[in-house]
Amino acid sequence: MIEDTLGDPILIGVNLIVFGLVLQWADQLSGARPDDDYQRKDALLMGIAQAIALSPGVSRSGITMTAGRWLRFSRESAARLSFLMAIPITGGAVLYKGAKLASEGGIPKGYGGAFLWGTIAAGIAGFFAIAVLLKYLRAHSFLPFVIYRVGLGIIVIVVFATGLR
Repeated sequence: MIEDTLGDPILIGVNLIVFGLVLQWADQLSGARPDDDYQRKDALLMGIAQAIALSPGVSRSGITMTAGRWLRFSRESAARLSFLMAIPITGGAVLYKGAKLASEGGIPKGYGGAFLWGTIAAGIAGFFAIAVLLKYLRAHSFLPFVIYRVGLGIIVIVVFATGLR
């Protein structure tokens, strides 16, 4: 339903731009709350923000980091909380896809090793990507991500509005 009603490429481009600019606005707010100051109210508001990411073009991690900055968490704390919030969603997706894969006969013969090593490599790469991002955010703003979102949004709108695809 979401894809059918909100999957228009122009709307996706607009969402990329709007939520990139909202991230920039929230990132300019003062605040350096540590992640151990996370309260029920914060969880509720960041959870609501996470639900907004069901709309295509709204990044789940981006919107939760935006909410974290709006709640006056430090950049690093907002990112750390965003990544922690991904654990239940990712776990649920793994269970869902795993059950679907199992119902379809499982991993095809001869692909088990590649699947295992691919999963391990993805986990290691993800761990290092998060570590690098957290280190970056200790001293820098979200501006490069804002520029990326706005630029990509403009490209998406131009490509689909002009029929260049």
